[in-house]
Order: sequence, then structure tokens, then C-alpha cells
Amino acid sequence: MTQYGPNLVRNGTFATDTDWTKVAAIITGGKGDFNGGGSFSQVLASLVEDDTYQVVCTISDYVAGSATMKLGGTAGTKRSSPATFT
Repeated sequence: MTQYGPNLVRNGTFATDTDWTKVAAIITGGKGDFNGGGSFSQVLASLVEDDTYQVVCTISDYVAGSATMKLGGTAGTKRSSPATFT
């Protein structure tokens, strides 16, 4: 059985326009919205080396470009379609 710890992301539901560092991006209506080179980031001070973490992201609307989820300096896979990615 898989056990999950606490959610380390603050405001992961984009309920308010807080807790994220935004570059050419906005948070509105419960969604993060960016166009082109925009980005969202958050520093998570409580990560522990050699622990396993799961990152989940839902792209609900897509026009062009791509989104990449990263944890630390590890490059993620670019995504360019509406779906939930883990």
C-alpha cells in the first residue's frame, strides 16, 4: 500500500493569487494562466534527499507551447495537451 505524506505545495489549487512566484503569468479563477515564456514556481524548503516525491499537474486548457513540471533541478517532460500528468 502506498502512503502519501503531506502536500508540500502551498496554494496548489490556485485558490488565490499567492504563494507562487509568477513570470508573465497570472492566477485567476482557480487556474494558473501563462502564455509563451511564462512560468510558476515555488520553493519547497522541506524536501529531503533520497525521499520519493510525486508531482501531479493538470492542464485543463491548451492553445500552444508546452508546460514542464520540475522538482529541484531535474528537467521534466514537456507537455502540450489537456490532461493530468504525474
